[in-house]
Amino acid sequence: AAAAALAGPGGATVLAAVCAALGLCALFTALWGRKAKKLSSLPGRRAFLLSGWAAAALLAAACTAGGYVLRWETAVAPALALEGETVTLRGTVLEDPEEEYHRYYYRVQVEEVAFPGEEALRGGFTVRLSAYKPLLVQPYDRLEATVKLSAYSREGGLFSPFNGALAEGNVLKGSITRYDQLRLLPDPGRSLPEGLVLFRRHFVKK
Repeated sequence: AAAAALAGPGGATVLAAVCAALGLCALFTALWGRKAKKLSSLPGRRAFLLSGWAAAALLAAACTAGGYVLRWETAVAPALALEGETVTLRGTVLEDPEEEYHRYYYRVQVEEVAFPGEEALRGGFTVRLSAYKPLLVQPYDRLEATVKLSAYSREGGLFSPFNGALAEGNVLKGSITRYDQLRLLPDPGRSLPEGLVLFRRHFVKK
């Protein structure tokens, strides 16, 4: 996962293809050795085990890199195209807020994004939303807000704020620009994740 993040989506695609090819070669070698009945000797058994472990490790790496590319193409890249835009955002608050330097930060799973006078676009990514005062929301409330979106810095390579945010599940950050347009949306019903969050909050407070 770290190698895929460091290489970026293009490098991760190449990494996935190379690992998949090498993994299949190692798997073929292991199966060929078993079919050729070379397991009767100690060197043959060792070669079979090494080939099997190498195949498993390489194919797992290919799946990890492939998953990174898939997430990038389906969630990260479309979200980054909104960098610098002011949009109407509709989404679900995932957690209790974090307070840092007199600001309050909420993780919001974005359902829809809309520009003024245009049809809403599908979301599917997570934003770390900042506000200068606490909002009257709780986990799994749905809200609508006018938000200025921005991207995290990519300086620092693997340990950049951008990769750190992705590791936490956040693609963009945003700040509320119109508090008078902030509103709660109808609740479709309490879900199991919401119940778990509320239970955890109650347990911690106790």
